[in-house]
Amino acid sequence: MEFRTKAEELDIKEVVNSEFINWDFFKNSVILITGGTGLIGSHIIKSILYANETYETNIKIIALVRNKKKAESIFNCPKELKLIVQNIEEPVKYRGKVDYIIHAASNTSSESFVKYPVETLDTILHGTKNILEFARKKKIKSLVYISSMEVYGVCDFESEEPLQESDYGYIDILNPRSSYPEGKRTAETMCAAYAKEYNLPVKTARLVQTIGGNTDSNDKRVFAQFARSVAEKKDIVLHTEGKTIRSYCYITDAIAGIFTILERGTNGEAYNISNKNTTCSIREMAEILAEKYHVSVKYEKTDNNCYLPPTKTVLNTEKIEKLNWHAKVDFEEMYERLLSWNNKMPRIVLFGLIDDKNLGDPIIVETCGHLLSKICQKHNINLPIEQYSLFPSTKRNYYLIERLLRKMCNKPRGWFISSYVYWVFKLYLLFPNKLTNYYKKILKNCSAVIFAGGGLVKYNVQELWAAVYCITKYCEKLNIPVYFNAVGVEGYNSHHPYVKLLKQALNRNCVKGITTRDDIDSLKKYIKVFDDDSLIVGDPALYTKDFYPSAPRTDVIGVGTIRAKIFKTYRADVTEAELINFYTEMINRLEKHGFKWQLFTNGTLADYNFAKTILKHMNRPETPQNLAPKPETTQELVNLITSYKGIIASRMHAHIIALSYGIPSIGLIWNDKLKYFAEYMNLKERFFMPSEVQNYDKIFDTLLTSLDIPQKNNMDFLKQRTSDKLEEFVVNQILNGSKH
Repeated sequence: MEFRTKAEELDIKEVVNSEFINWDFFKNSVILITGGTGLIGSHIIKSILYANETYETNIKIIALVRNKKKAESIFNCPKELKLIVQNIEEPVKYRGKVDYIIHAASNTSSESFVKYPVETLDTILHGTKNILEFARKKKIKSLVYISSMEVYGVCDFESEEPLQESDYGYIDILNPRSSYPEGKRTAETMCAAYAKEYNLPVKTARLVQTIGGNTDSNDKRVFAQFARSVAEKKDIVLHTEGKTIRSYCYITDAIAGIFTILERGTNGEAYNISNKNTTCSIREMAEILAEKYHVSVKYEKTDNNCYLPPTKTVLNTEKIEKLNWHAKVDFEEMYERLLSWNNKMPRIVLFGLIDDKNLGDPIIVETCGHLLSKICQKHNINLPIEQYSLFPSTKRNYYLIERLLRKMCNKPRGWFISSYVYWVFKLYLLFPNKLTNYYKKILKNCSAVIFAGGGLVKYNVQELWAAVYCITKYCEKLNIPVYFNAVGVEGYNSHHPYVKLLKQALNRNCVKGITTRDDIDSLKKYIKVFDDDSLIVGDPALYTKDFYPSAPRTDVIGVGTIRAKIFKTYRADVTEAELINFYTEMINRLEKHGFKWQLFTNGTLADYNFAKTILKHMNRPETPQNLAPKPETTQELVNLITSYKGIIASRMHAHIIALSYGIPSIGLIWNDKLKYFAEYMNLKERFFMPSEVQNYDKIFDTLLTSLDIPQKNNMDFLKQRTSDKLEEFVVNQILNGSKH
């Protein structure tokens, strides 16, 4: 599934992974959603589509929409989504099976309620009647009607008690604007009547004002107007005294609540959906946002009668909480997410390999983001921190083209011509058109770019040079400060074209700082300005313990496998047979000394398959006891490693995670970054070069020693240096830079 923005991706994933939604309950069902292109309907549809991908729920979606082009632009219309283009005031034109219905079609514009009260009533009443009749004929399993807090009318302003579902106030039925709240009241009564007379499984969700991305740019609701003012750095304008008091709810919480009611609600009942911790007056909201985002509040009186008299609508959520639901997103986070949806808000962009199957790379990004967040909180910097992949999801296309072009270059005849075509194609056709467009969208209104870390300064594998080159080029154009945090430097070749491009990228004026976790001598060849060795820092993953919970410790020794071909890629002289023998000997010695063991990987499929090869060589079954399931998330990898008594591994971040939690580890070096890690951490005695791979006794004896005798290391020192250097960039380029 393609997400339009990073904020949308975070929101949809939060819904799909919500602890309150039981996706198995809706598996293999058909769900009809009205108002499919609205704020609530569109989020529900995207959440179901992503649930289908993530959990294989196989849910078919029927979406009622009025504007087919708009719907197609929002959803790209995959096969499991069927659009029904019609007005809700007409009977539903669908003959197939339907199991569940979420009726979210409604006008939400106060201005429209006043200007078109008849149409407002028609949409609510005729639309709801049509849906209820359709549901009755289809004998659906459950239906949720999306209602509004406005059904409560004008209640006692002085009351301190939140409104329960049975509390109602006054509505002036002769005021044209009352077409909306009176229409909603009548529609709710209609739902209760169908539940009673026809035993229809219909429930009502009463939502407070719901804040979320994908809000229409012309939306006149208060929260949307305030968000536009903040994004455009304009004054927030109040047209009333702002005395109205409300609670609010973020879209992810609202959708989780709707699904909760759909599954577990009582027929004929209504449920409030609100965040009780977001209650404030409209004026208070304006003042909170003005202070946080450095704008002013103005008051411009108007005689526009689309505004209700001051009301207090604070909803009691005890009823839905009994169904196992509660809101999670607080008021300030609501606005941060809303503003980040369309990249209108200044923010910090963190780049890294967040989608890599080697889960060490996503851990780098997540721990760096955690550290950066703490630094920003310390200095009261209220900028969202957004994490992005170095490459778009179509990066696999680059690999295919790369392979084709390499074959062209390897032809004996015409090598110069073909290599010239190779560089021209990559630099001027492939990367600028594909990558730069990806980065332009991300970097709009960006305050700073931080490369989270990892082996970014390399030219032989992974094509990371292209991302570094394109990002810094665009940042230079827009004067966006850039920081390279704890990067790995994997070699230098003054004649290689990629090295020349990397050197150009790292020396752009926009690059305000670079630190490295390993090869400082090679880094000095890349960059002009270098003060001293204080630019050696620790990998941000050393902060793993600060960010991830750990698993209970066991007596098992973890044996981390790595595919044999990687040694050849990095010119380490170890054959596959030698590596299989190494793992076999270590396991045999563990068993001889009475240790339990388990093969594990950092998440890559090739490493996992090699672990199977080892077991096959040893005539051992592929049981969970012998081979840990391949971790799919960073937390799963952390849980795996922290469950061990000690580890033998070759992947660097297996060692870093273990070190963070005080778990002893023994390493086999396959490239220079492990050598530097061992040196800087003062752990050289516990890491072995490829030439020592057959020195089984020495390696195993070192493991035994590490289990009994903790070795002092430099972790705390390098962690602090990592934090200090990152904080220095934040203060100089973001905090002080924003003051000029």
